Amino acid sequence: MVSHSTTDGLLIAVRVSLLARSEDFPRLVADRTGVPLVIESAELVDIVDPPRPRRRIGSPSALLSADVAAVPFHGREAELAELKQWSQERRHSSTAAADIDIFVCIAPAGQGKTRLAFEFASRMAARGWAAGSLRAGVDADGLRVLAGLRAPVLLVIDYGETRPEQINAVVEQAVRDPTTHPVRVLVLARSLGDWWPALRSRTNWGNVRSVYESATVSPLQALDDTRAAQEASYSAAIRSFAELLRQLPGYADKDWDAVTVSTSLPDDIDGAGSGSVLQLHAAALTNLLNTFPDTAEAAQGVRDLLAARRNEPGPDPGPDTEGSLRIRGFGDRAAEADLLDRAAVVAAVTDLLAMPDDPQDASVAGNDMSGPTVVALEGPWGSGKTTMMRLIELELGRRQKQSHQPRAPEASRTTRKRRSRAHLSAWAAHRRLSPRFGAGAGGSEDGQGAGAVAATPVIAHFNPWAHQSSEQIWAGLTRSIVEAAQPRLGVDGRSREEYWLLRNGLRLDRRHLKRTLWRNLASPLLRVAVFALLAPLLAQLVKADQVYTVWGAEFTAPTLALLLPGTLLLIGVLHTLVRLVWGRARAFLPGELFDGPVLSGPLAPSTGSVDTALRDPYYNARSGYLYLVQHDIRELLASLRDRGHGLIMFIDDLDRCSPRATADVFEAINLFLSGAIHGSKPTEKPPDQPRCRFVLGLDPVVVAAHLDRAYKDLTPDKAKPGNGDPTWGWTFLRKLIQLPVPLPHITDTGITTVLTGLLGAVVARRPLAAATGSGTGAPHPKPGTVVTPETAIGTGEAGPPRIQYDPEAEARARALETNPEIRTLIEQRLNDHPDISIREAKRLLTIWQFYLRVSGHKARGTDQLSVEQALHLVVLAEIAARWPAMQAQLRRPVEGRPGLYWLARSAHDDEQWAASRARAGLRAKHHTPACDALRVLLRNHDGEQVAAVAEIL
Repeated sequence: MVSHSTTDGLLIAVRVSLLARSEDFPRLVADRTGVPLVIESAELVDIVDPPRPRRRIGSPSALLSADVAAVPFHGREAELAELKQWSQERRHSSTAAADIDIFVCIAPAGQGKTRLAFEFASRMAARGWAAGSLRAGVDADGLRVLAGLRAPVLLVIDYGETRPEQINAVVEQAVRDPTTHPVRVLVLARSLGDWWPALRSRTNWGNVRSVYESATVSPLQALDDTRAAQEASYSAAIRSFAELLRQLPGYADKDWDAVTVSTSLPDDIDGAGSGSVLQLHAAALTNLLNTFPDTAEAAQGVRDLLAARRNEPGPDPGPDTEGSLRIRGFGDRAAEADLLDRAAVVAAVTDLLAMPDDPQDASVAGNDMSGPTVVALEGPWGSGKTTMMRLIELELGRRQKQSHQPRAPEASRTTRKRRSRAHLSAWAAHRRLSPRFGAGAGGSEDGQGAGAVAATPVIAHFNPWAHQSSEQIWAGLTRSIVEAAQPRLGVDGRSREEYWLLRNGLRLDRRHLKRTLWRNLASPLLRVAVFALLAPLLAQLVKADQVYTVWGAEFTAPTLALLLPGTLLLIGVLHTLVRLVWGRARAFLPGELFDGPVLSGPLAPSTGSVDTALRDPYYNARSGYLYLVQHDIRELLASLRDRGHGLIMFIDDLDRCSPRATADVFEAINLFLSGAIHGSKPTEKPPDQPRCRFVLGLDPVVVAAHLDRAYKDLTPDKAKPGNGDPTWGWTFLRKLIQLPVPLPHITDTGITTVLTGLLGAVVARRPLAAATGSGTGAPHPKPGTVVTPETAIGTGEAGPPRIQYDPEAEARARALETNPEIRTLIEQRLNDHPDISIREAKRLLTIWQFYLRVSGHKARGTDQLSVEQALHLVVLAEIAARWPAMQAQLRRPVEGRPGLYWLARSAHDDEQWAASRARAGLRAKHHTPACDALRVLLRNHDGEQVAAVAEIL
C-alpha cells in the first residue's frame, strides 16, 4: 500500500493477516465488495475451495445452495463454540507428533451441515487458519502440500460417506509428515452407516488408527426447534430472497418490495423441530416465486431441485424414515442354534440315542427295551430337519463330554515305545502280514477293551442323494462308517494303520503283499551294484596280471573290479535296512490298505485300476456285493463293540433321492434291523451285538411315493395295504420306523424367534431431538460424553454433554432389518404364508435385501435407504419368493407395462381383475389359487405402489 504519511511515496508491505485482525479493514472490504474478507492460503489454492460466497447466481434455485449464503447465518452459536474448542485442543498420541483430529458431523440432508461448516471455516480463516473445502478429486500426491504449511489447517470434507479414501489419505499424510501446526478435518455426512466403522478398521497403522479412535462424532440438531423460531426464519428467508431476486436477469423488473407474502408456515412444516432448513428455505422461495405468473415456472424448478437433492419426492428423510442394510442374505446351511424352541424334542430324542445298554441286565436287551433303532424326523422341505439333526448331534457331544470316562489301563513300556512313531513302519507291516498275527486282528492290543470305557456313540453321516447306483450307495455307506470310526480305532495314526492292515490282511493274498513290500523296499543301489559288478569284472579279466596302487595298497585288476561294486552293494543293503526299519509302510504298499476296507470288483473306486497287490478272494468270488459290504461293516462294528462304542448313523435328504436310491437305503437299514450286520458271528447273543441307531430326515409323503414306485412290480395288484395305509409305501415306512417325530409347524411366536435369530433384535429408534433435548434453552453437549442412538447419557462437570455416537450402536439402530415397522410387516407376511418354513423365510429375506441393494445403488446408496420403499419391497419379495412360476407373466410387458401393474390396478374390481388376468396370461385354471392369494396381497398392501417400485427395479 502507499504510505500517505511520507512525501517520497514509498510502498509499505503489511501482512494481510495483521490487517484481517483489525476491526476496520474487514468492514471496509465487505462494504466495497459485498462479501466478507477471507484470507486464502496460496499453497492450498489447487486443492481447497475457500469459504467465500459464490457471486454468480444463474437461477432462483441456485439461491438454495449453501455456498451462496442467501439467508444470513443465524443461531448455531453452541455448535460453533464446540467446533472452536475442538480446533484448539491439541490431539496426538505419545508415539506420533502429528496434531490432527477429526470431527464428524452427521445430520439428514438439508439440516444445515454445509452452511455451518462454511461459517466455521470463514471464522477460522479470519483468525489466520488455512481453511476451506477439500476438493473431491484431490489424491494423495496433491495432499503433500500440507507438509509445507506454516499455518494451522482446517479441511472441510462434505459428503464424507462417499469419500472415505480421501479422508484416510488426509490422515495418513498428516501422520507421515507432521507439521508444527494443527490439522483439523471436519467431515460432513448424512449418517455413519457402514462407511465409518469400515474406515476405522481398515488400517493396522497404529498412529492412524489412534486418530480415528479419538475422533468426535456428533449429530447436528434442528436449527429452529420451535414454531416461533421457524416463523422468524421463514420471514427472514423471504426478505433475503426478495433482495437477491432483484439482482437476477429477468427478475429485476418485478416489484418485490411491494409483494405481500404470507409469513405463516406451510402445512408440511408444523414446527417442533420438523422440517429441515433446506425445506423451510425452499418453501419460502417457492411462495415468493408463485406471486407472479411468469415466475411460477421457476417455483417448479425449485421443487424439482429439492426433490433431486433428496433423490425422492416428499419430505426429506429423517432418522426414522431412512436407514442402511447390514444383512447380506442367507444360505441353506443348518443352524447351530435352536431358533424354533424345539429344545425339548432335541433332548427327548437324545435321551433315546445316548442311553447306553447295560451289559449286566440281560433282560433289557433280550426284551428289546433298549430304545428305538430307527428315528425319523419328518417334515416337508425346509422345515428344519437338518438343523434338528445338527442340534441332536451337538447335544450328544455335550453329554458325552460331561459323562464320566474311566481311565484306560496304562500301556506297557514296550507298547509306549512302539507308539512313539507317528506311522506304521515297513518292518511292522511285514511282521503283521505274518500268519501268526491273523488271529488277533481287531483285538484290544491298545488297551481299549470293552470294559475300558463307558459306551459312547460313533456318529456317522451319510448323504444318499450324492450317489446314483446301488453299488455307489453301499460303498458310500461303508466309507461313511469307516471315516466316522477312524478316531475310535486307535489312539494315533499308527494304531489305525495297523488295524486296517490286519483287517485287510485277513482276506487278501498276504504272500503277494509281502512280495510287493520287499520289491518296493529294495534300494535302487542294489540294481546299480549288480550291473557295476558284471561289466567292470569282465573288462578287468582281460588284463588280470595288471596291478594298481590305491592309498599305498596294491590291488590286482579283478580285485579292484570286485571292490567297487561290492561297496555299492553294501550301501544298497544298508539303505534297504534303513527303509525297512524307519520307512513308512504306506510308501511301499498301496495306501488303501491302511485307510479302510479294500474295495474291489463292483465297489472299486472309479478312478484308475485297482492295484494288483489288492487281490481280494472275497470280492472275486461269485458272492453278491451286498454280502461283501455286510462282511466289511460286520467286522468293523464288532471292533467298535469291543472298544465300547455304538453307532449312530444320521441319514438326511432321503426325499431328494431317486426312488431306486431311496429303496436301496431302506434295504440297508433293514439289514441292520434284521441282525444280518449286527455281529461278527451268527451265534452271538443280543447283549453282544453292537448298538446301532439310525436318525433319518425325510418327507414321508415323498418317500412313500418313492417306495411305491420302486416296488410297484412287487406289490399285489388287488391286495390293499393294512392298518388303513393309503399305499404300500406307507406300510413299509410303518414297518421300518419305530419312532416317527413330526416336526411342528412354525407358530407366530416361532416366526418372531426366527427373525430375531436371523436379523437381530428390534431397535426402537428415538429422534435425535428427543434424545438430546429440544427448545431454545436446551444445552448443547460438550466434549467427552458418548451417547448411543438409543439414549443420551451423562452431563459432566464442565458442562452439558456433547453427543458422540458409538458406531456399532448407530449401525444397529439404522439397520432396516431392525426397524419395528419393517419387522412387523415381515412377521405378518411370513405368518400369512400357508406353508412357511425357515428355508422360505430365509429365501424371502434374501430376495428382499437384494432388492433393497439394487434400489440403493440406483438412488443415494445403500446407507440411505427409504423405510417406505423397504416396506413395499417386502411385499414384492414375497411375490417373487411365493410364486416363482408366475414371475414370467408378472414381469412380461403388456401394452408397455408389466403384468403386475395391470393386476395391481384392478385388484379391487372383479371384472377388471378377470380382464387383467387374461391380459397377463394367467387365465388358466391352475393359476386361480395363486392369483386369488396375490389379489388379497395387492389389495391389503398398496399394490399399485408395489408395482411402481417393481417397475423401477
